[in-house]
Amino acid sequence: MGNKKVIKRDERIQLYDWSKVEAAVGAAFKKVNQDMDDTFRNQLRKSVETAFKNTDAVSVEDIQDIIQKELIKRNKYEAAEEFIVYRNK
Repeated sequence: MGNKKVIKRDERIQLYDWSKVEAAVGAAFKKVNQDMDDTFRNQLRKSVETAFKNTDAVSVEDIQDIIQKELIKRNKYEAAEEFIVYRNK
């Protein structure tokens, strides 16, 4: 993804790292005793990385919105609920 950046809530800038996204979403699945399958993982990654299409920096809130929408869109409701709880911490 090159030098894509994430704007944190406190306005710090951090390099985009898919593994951090994957870990956060994976934790939501783990909380509900489910696995994140490869098809969903690939769809999610594509959706998140599309946010960078016309910009070099995306806010963490925008990334979390994408994750939440993808979870719901793909009928991953239990994991979506856990992700929302995680997100609001």
